[in-house]
Amino acid sequence: MNCEVPATGLPEWIDVAVITAPHGVHGEVKVRLLTDFPSRLTERQEVRLVGPGEKVREVTVWLDSYLGERGILRIDGLTDRSGAEKLRGWRVQIPRGRCQPLPPGQYYVFELVGMQVFAQGGEYLGELEDVLRLPANDVYVVRQPDGKTLLLPALRSVVREVDVPGRRLSVELPPGLTD
Repeated sequence: MNCEVPATGLPEWIDVAVITAPHGVHGEVKVRLLTDFPSRLTERQEVRLVGPGEKVREVTVWLDSYLGERGILRIDGLTDRSGAEKLRGWRVQIPRGRCQPLPPGQYYVFELVGMQVFAQGGEYLGELEDVLRLPANDVYVVRQPDGKTLLLPALRSVVREVDVPGRRLSVELPPGLTD
């Protein structure tokens, strides 16, 4: 499935970077990349910057350089360090429709967060509230109805069905996981 699935409950704008600090004196900013496809930002494009209090600015940006999760972003019209400093902590967003298609069986985190999680027997386990990206495999953080947290390994043997439009996740609980 890809990020163009017209499902209710999915965000219209997707975070692809966070501005961490100014870079130099000409208005460039350092960013922490939140995307697995940073090359998408090397072309000049319209994006949305979202800051404190959900303030929104629409700007044209391009990624000047990047390595791993770090990059240097240029913003049209931003020409000095003091202006760049004011953007520290702002999020860089693109419309959901501009996300890269993913291979079948792979999902964006924003597609998964908020899903209702059920055991294969039909028992409601809670709501998926986060995805931890760990070296061995991702882990789904599920907030149970009693407020406790259930950590589910994102493995094919555990995750049995992902219904993005229906906002539902069906899982096979490994023995002893809920003890």
